[in-house]
Amino acid sequence: MNKILAVLTALSQSTLHYKYSDMSLVPDSQFNANAANAREHKQIQISSGSTYTMTEQINSDLAPTTLE
Repeated sequence: MNKILAVLTALSQSTLHYKYSDMSLVPDSQFNANAANAREHKQIQISSGSTYTMTEQINSDLAPTTLE
């Protein structure tokens, strides 16, 4: 199992975050309107700034890589 680091930027103080089980379900726009396609969603509360960082463990058949 691989881990992915997600950095969400340009967020308001309270933002919905969606998780999908299949990339084909991720919409190009209107995320809130397509929330039923998400496996999970949760409210993210940011106390200051506009960036939220999270690490998520995922199932993947791709080899891990490092972004530079």
